[in-house]
Amino acid sequence: MDYGSAIFIDSSVQLLRFIGNSAVKAQIDRTLSGYGFTVTSLVVRQEFKRRFLTDVRYVRDALLKNNRDCGETLRHINRKLGNPANRRKLSISLDVFATGSFKGHAIADAGEQFEMILNNWLDFGLDEFDSTVGHVVKFSGCGCGKLDRIGPKKCTTADNCEVDAFVDRLKTEAKGLREFLKSGTAFPKTKEIIKAEETLDDWLLHGKLPSLTNPCLTVGDLIIALESLGIPAFYTQNARESQHFCCAQEQTMVVHRDTGDETQLAADRKFWPAYT
Repeated sequence: MDYGSAIFIDSSVQLLRFIGNSAVKAQIDRTLSGYGFTVTSLVVRQEFKRRFLTDVRYVRDALLKNNRDCGETLRHINRKLGNPANRRKLSISLDVFATGSFKGHAIADAGEQFEMILNNWLDFGLDEFDSTVGHVVKFSGCGCGKLDRIGPKKCTTADNCEVDAFVDRLKTEAKGLREFLKSGTAFPKTKEIIKAEETLDDWLLHGKLPSLTNPCLTVGDLIIALESLGIPAFYTQNARESQHFCCAQEQTMVVHRDTGDETQLAADRKFWPAYT
């Protein structure tokens, strides 16, 4: 397949297409309209299930536990997820709540209507995910991502996971990526980038099977970077990690910011700001 005018959409941006506000969604649509083809991957699909649909189910169950009272459900979510360790889950759950509740309904009817919206996401969210992109790259063979339902989160518990063969086919590219990350060019390094380096060492130097490291769960950014090989542009919110992967793979990086602003950076790293 020719990806000459394509852009790869990573997990952070794909999620915003579901829970971002109308201005954010419009900006993303404008950006994507400048490309001939949109692409995402099985691991992005798995992260959509693990982060978004799992939290939709959490909010739905909390709503039912609180007798479809939206106010009590919101208090329940804040109370149960107040620990800093739950920051991401709390953020997504609140975005789900903001996106789905009180959508033009009277407060008295909001709980039942909200439940319908949540159930609709759970039943048809993956169909909508697939329909929002031109192509879902499947050659990583992610066993979790292939499932059309919320399922396992680890390669070691998924059926028919093909990530070992995927990494073996891309061993040359993985070595090049490792060399780049080990070089002085890859700076500043986040803990996620350091983890990616260590994982590549395990695969390439120590002979550890990729599937035993559960990479889709532990180093998702790394696997997604390898899935995006050959696609000239990469669309993300996570510039701190993606700046290194995109530079190593000579991809244009398009960064969406929380403010709604966007920056497009050509593949030549010397002109990039350092995202810290």
